[in-house]
Amino acid sequence: MTSSKTIAKNTFVMLASEGISLLLSFLFIVALAQYLGVKNYGVYTFAFAFVALFRTFFDFGLNTLIIREAARYQAKTQYYLANAFAIEVLAGVILVVVIPGVAYLAGYPPETVFIVWIVAVIAAFDTFSGLNFALFKAFEIREYEAYTKIAGKLIFIGLGFAGIWLGFDLPQIVTLFIASSAIMFLVSYAFIHRRICPLTLSLMPGHWASLMKSAFPFALSILLIEIYFNIDMTMLSYLQGDVSVGLYSAAYRFITIFLIVPAAFTLSIFPVYSRLFEHAGDGLHTAFHKSVEYLIIVGIPISIGITIIADNIILAFFGAMYTDSIIALQILIWVIIFLFVNYTCNSILQSILKPNLCISSLIMCAVFNVGLNAVLIPVYSFKGAAFATVATEILLLSLYIYHLKNNGIRLHLFKSLSTPLLAALLMAVGIGVVKLLMAAYPDIIQILVIIPVGMLIYMLSLIKIRKFDRDDIEILKGIIGHEKFSRISFLIKER
Repeated sequence: MTSSKTIAKNTFVMLASEGISLLLSFLFIVALAQYLGVKNYGVYTFAFAFVALFRTFFDFGLNTLIIREAARYQAKTQYYLANAFAIEVLAGVILVVVIPGVAYLAGYPPETVFIVWIVAVIAAFDTFSGLNFALFKAFEIREYEAYTKIAGKLIFIGLGFAGIWLGFDLPQIVTLFIASSAIMFLVSYAFIHRRICPLTLSLMPGHWASLMKSAFPFALSILLIEIYFNIDMTMLSYLQGDVSVGLYSAAYRFITIFLIVPAAFTLSIFPVYSRLFEHAGDGLHTAFHKSVEYLIIVGIPISIGITIIADNIILAFFGAMYTDSIIALQILIWVIIFLFVNYTCNSILQSILKPNLCISSLIMCAVFNVGLNAVLIPVYSFKGAAFATVATEILLLSLYIYHLKNNGIRLHLFKSLSTPLLAALLMAVGIGVVKLLMAAYPDIIQILVIIPVGMLIYMLSLIKIRKFDRDDIEILKGIIGHEKFSRISFLIKER
């Protein structure tokens, strides 16, 4: 509990930095989706999702391995950089040919195959940048990674808006993005060259097989995650066409926005889990249960609130041509609750040295997701894909609960759900009333009023209903300080 202030600070910093980048990307994607129309936006989304399925083979997990090995053996950094880069260049050259070839053999039209080829080139440059980012992490100079990513994102968005302003078609706009990826690689390498070590040609091909063998567990995990998150759009494109992908991806875009919350929190809490596992006994259980409880408190109002205002959100940001995306968003948004909890379950399994349980769970869920999509997409199109996504997260949570129980950690899910669910239902009533009263106003105006009103109702309801235990109070004191806590203590109802 003494780490609460550090966890809160790290989570906030990561949310702020990633949130700014994500917001800029979202604004561009909204503009691009409206500019391209549903069909072409579907092609754009498919190309990135399709290439993502092969992303593991661009680096074969080497970038993740380098973080660990370069941190341990900094004297061997030049060796790791030279040989990993050589392997990735070779893999990139092969994949830039193979990936569009697979798209061509799958029967996609020439323009789509060309866009897939361009995205594969972008992925190759991003992989090279990822190697540089791995060294930044290993040497704990992540500010250079942040600078490079922000610069790359600004160039990416600037080029995209320039393409829209100049009236470029989809292939021309995607081609512009090669420049942003190439610049990001060159800038990140400049930092590597100056602060860590230069790239040399001291290659040792005889060691490549050993390096790739060491990286295999990382490659397998990354491959499973890419299949898990991108196979639905690829299958949807193949079975239903580009329009369905465009409608589905417009709704899915909002899910990716909220992923930064559990990602930032679990990255901050992971070192604490690991430390408690080694030294604190029951403290690990307390930290885990509180993490789940707080993530549920954040996740439930998001799912319920967006279900109610999904029509306002889609129409305000994407326009009437994406009206059919409303139902997809109303289904997909329920994945948030399970995703939030799954992130911290994965984190604690990793911290208690059970990564194989995470991998086996992901394998089962990837197979389940592919099978369910194959059954549902031909009948229900993008609505079936949305349902399959939610069902897969529920299965993953069930597997995690089972594995945690077998390792002596019980997840009291229903106990954690009851109070925030009641507060969120009260919020839903308030949102419904406000939405009804503001029906004549534009969708964006309704959103700007409904969201703060809903947040206020939820927080007040939660404070009124929820009883705070000693751990909650100590965590809150650790975050805001004893003096500030004393000012709001009259709001706190203790158990």
